[in-house]
Amino acid sequence: MVIERREHERHTPKKLLEVYDRSKGNLLGGLANISQQGAMFITDRPVKSQARFRCRVKLNKTILARDELYFDAECRWCRKNVAKDRWESGYQLSMSEFDSELLSFLELSFKLGDLGDKDIEEAEVAELVSRRHLERYDLKGPLEVFEQKSYRKIGQLIDLSTCGAKLKSKRRFKEGELVRFRILLNHPVFRQEYLQFSSRCRWCRKSEDGLFDSGYLIEEITEENAAVLLHVLIHQCEPANTQPRIEVS
Repeated sequence: MVIERREHERHTPKKLLEVYDRSKGNLLGGLANISQQGAMFITDRPVKSQARFRCRVKLNKTILARDELYFDAECRWCRKNVAKDRWESGYQLSMSEFDSELLSFLELSFKLGDLGDKDIEEAEVAELVSRRHLERYDLKGPLEVFEQKSYRKIGQLIDLSTCGAKLKSKRRFKEGELVRFRILLNHPVFRQEYLQFSSRCRWCRKSEDGLFDSGYLIEEITEENAAVLLHVLIHQCEPANTQPRIEVS
């Protein structure tokens, strides 16, 4: 009997993702579900308890310029599913900070499923991920940012992450100031024309072009806007260290 000891919700892909042994290159099995700390594999044969693998999971879409997820896995249990004539095994995971961030996006993608243009029900305010420091990603093109309750433009969004953003503006923002973003998207995402969230200014400084760069920590975002943010990160951002010069009109 397997006793449930999970502390983190597991997320399940619509179909099994292939898991390979990075050391030997052979197929281990299919990924049935995963969280930041654990996973379950489906295999054709039993796996010994405490067996360790360096895993590579082939993703069904490119996320953050990567189409594979890497982690180390240690088998904690294995049992046979007699009805389906297959073996199920549970693993404890460890991975790099980048792969942990990529997994955060992947988990949300599993949770959202194929939303397409379906209506998203009203949701409570939710946090995207833990507040650890995460790498920012450059937008392929800047997006205009307006005040949430007016049409007054406040600047342009330069980069973004699951928990923060960078803005270029004519105005100097005060450290600690609460700023409510309404970001105009290039095209509607899940029937939304804007990405909206509340954020706290962490720093602001004048740049060489005479404008102000400022960094923000996201404090509140609804689940539907978290879905839009994920879409923007996957399809309109790329990992980069470059700081493009932006002209604000």
